[in-house]
Amino acid sequence: MARKAVIAPEELIAKIESHWRTYYLSQQSTDGARVGDEAQLEITATIIDISKRHRRFLGVPIEISLLAARSFDRGGNGMKATEAVFLSQMNLRKGRCSCLAYVPADAFWALPEMLQNGAVTHAQIAFEPTRHGSGVLQSIYLAPETKLEPIA
Repeated sequence: MARKAVIAPEELIAKIESHWRTYYLSQQSTDGARVGDEAQLEITATIIDISKRHRRFLGVPIEISLLAARSFDRGGNGMKATEAVFLSQMNLRKGRCSCLAYVPADAFWALPEMLQNGAVTHAQIAFEPTRHGSGVLQSIYLAPETKLEPIA
């Protein structure tokens, strides 16, 4: 059986320009046994470095959506919380560049202060090679510029 070639991820680095957040809480059942919440941190940044294949996106804005979502179920043993955590898609298209990830709640709630006080100034994002402008996210690293790895 032939081995499948390992394909190196594509990457970009973006300088964070601004951010805002929202919070939503809803009852998901008529008896009040299930409640869900979702918080969103929307980061607007500018792409300052990117894999060679995507150089046309240098200087283009990117929207980085980080969300935290939980579901609370009331059962016989009290309240049980379930958290959604996953990396979604990177989209690099002519009209819009964006990515989305659901992150753990504790990390999510720490990020606004890190952004506000300048501890985080850049995002380094790795993703599977894009097809038709989309690729699966592999990682998001939020850090000061001095901690970033150069893109090969």
